Amino acid sequence: MSTTTDAVPALKLFTDPASASTVLGTVNFRVNPPQAANLTVLRNDGQFQSDHQRLGNGQVVTVGFDLGAGPPPPTLQVRLVGLVSRLGSSDGYSPITLTVNGTTVVSHYTVPGGGYGPTEASFTVPAAALRPGQNQYTLQVAADAQSFFWLYEMGVNLAPYTRVQSADMTADPPRTSPGVAITANQGAFQNDHWRYGNGNVMAISFGLDYAGTPRDFVLLSVTGLVSRLGDQDGYSPITLSVNGQTLASNVTISGGGYNPQRADFLVPAAMVRAGQNQAQLQVANDARSYFWLYRVDVTEMAFLRQVGIADVSVWPPKTAGLTITQNDGQFAGDHEIIGNNGRFTVSFALDAPTPLIVDFVGLVSRLGDQDGYSPVTVTLNGHVIASSYTVPGGGYGYQDNPFHAARELTQAGQNTFGIQVAADARSYFWLRGASVFSA
Repeated sequence: MSTTTDAVPALKLFTDPASASTVLGTVNFRVNPPQAANLTVLRNDGQFQSDHQRLGNGQVVTVGFDLGAGPPPPTLQVRLVGLVSRLGSSDGYSPITLTVNGTTVVSHYTVPGGGYGPTEASFTVPAAALRPGQNQYTLQVAADAQSFFWLYEMGVNLAPYTRVQSADMTADPPRTSPGVAITANQGAFQNDHWRYGNGNVMAISFGLDYAGTPRDFVLLSVTGLVSRLGDQDGYSPITLSVNGQTLASNVTISGGGYNPQRADFLVPAAMVRAGQNQAQLQVANDARSYFWLYRVDVTEMAFLRQVGIADVSVWPPKTAGLTITQNDGQFAGDHEIIGNNGRFTVSFALDAPTPLIVDFVGLVSRLGDQDGYSPVTVTLNGHVIASSYTVPGGGYGYQDNPFHAARELTQAGQNTFGIQVAADARSYFWLRGASVFSA
């Protein structure tokens, strides 16, 4: 097997609603009656108290959302803000189960935070659970809850793949993300930034996976300031270009030079391409003060389509677009139990090489009241994407585990995605399904 350096889950995939998703609808339960935007409250067993709905054993809240007449989107999140009320000076106990159209998204999940403040949680919805038109998102408190669940908000989001690549200019030499290289730097390092004078240039190269597709967009972000001239505003506009084309000309970063400010620039699709790209910052020739640079970020977002899914939470498994080629697990009600050295692999067809997101839903079973130990190795076409990876969550609930696979690891025709449990595992790995996404 050959090994890649991408041994961590894809950055911010399906996990950052504030910055990386489109809100389809929300319901605010902090007021009475709840305020709904593009969602409909279909059932609410809660009791309003001060700034939340209080839910007890077995109680339910269901909201409806409309996905229209076309094919359902492949990347959808359900979101909530809530807390588990405390039992005096002790942690409370009020796990919840979330379902969409009757399909379990997460089971017996405990919102973290110890009950001291509302916490947001988001979960990816299996594409097979969605349907055109009306859909239902349901939250239900466990029947054995020992304290109340406080609900503040529910929402539904479209969630794209998001990758952020950076050049951190607060150090000398600068720190860069994998795949980013500084190709020109005429600045001078000072304390916590790089300083650029008249006509000075800073340039980077960076890679894009999905550029040029209809569902992709790229942001170029600069964090910097215009140094002051004594007690007067300075003057140091910058020009940004991408692949030799001017993106923004003679831009002055706001803030008056008192603190670094971030400025975001949307890069037109025609300026970028899949593969390597170049970005350049140049200070104006007539600048009268310095430009201080702290950071450059390139953010790539793409709404993905589902290549296929294998649902092993039912027997026999349900598949679409994926073929299960090996399954060493044993079915146990709503999951497969896989032991030491056990494998689960699927195959799928691609028309051409393309970057992918490969994803599986699972947990590490517990050892009594202790954390279990059952790391897995994730592979694509024999290449190791992640080695000895432990699913987070401590075994209390199933987790999505998405990984980015570079274009170079894929091929036209049949491809194989698999996971293998470690030979030294001391507990079982529980698997509920696998899926593959592409632009």
